Amino acid sequence: MKKALSTTACSLISALIAQPINAANSYSLYEKSFQITENLHYYEHLLTRGQIQEIDNLLNRINFVYNLPSEKCGNPDTVYQEAYHWAYSSKGLNYLSSKAQDFAERISQKMCPSLYLDTFKMSYDFGYGSSGLNKVKSSAVEFAYMITDYEQLHYYPLTALACFKEKFDFAYSTGGLNKTKSQAEAYAKDKCLIN
Repeated sequence: MKKALSTTACSLISALIAQPINAANSYSLYEKSFQITENLHYYEHLLTRGQIQEIDNLLNRINFVYNLPSEKCGNPDTVYQEAYHWAYSSKGLNYLSSKAQDFAERISQKMCPSLYLDTFKMSYDFGYGSSGLNKVKSSAVEFAYMITDYEQLHYYPLTALACFKEKFDFAYSTGGLNKTKSQAEAYAKDKCLIN
């Protein structure tokens, strides 16, 4: 059961969506929050249910980002090195150095780079492995980005890959739905990656 949004929280998030702030880069987070809260205090009663739901989703996301433990997210420089080494190695993506650097840069820029990299690796292994989807490398990389971006978007419950594996195995097995590999993949995507 969701708690009702407080006036301050509702104001803060709604204004982040709808209210542009002049010279936003020159304000501290506190100043932005205060200005947004003050602006929206007068307009809260005009919000629709859809706006309130969106505000609640954004509030949950802000709370998630604010409360991310640094040990889970890692240091971006350290994660960059780890991502580079993994992408460059034959046990990882086996990329050339320049492509491994691009990959590492992309990963280190994520909101929680260490968790993103760990999720990416697990997803890639399932996508590329013969006991998983058995995709070619480029398709396995696309699959890993799809799963990992979904996890990040939904605050890393780390359930999308497990769900995908379970639904794929059920759909692909002869004791299950006995679908083709591509049909089983589509079935799992439909069941587990809900927008």
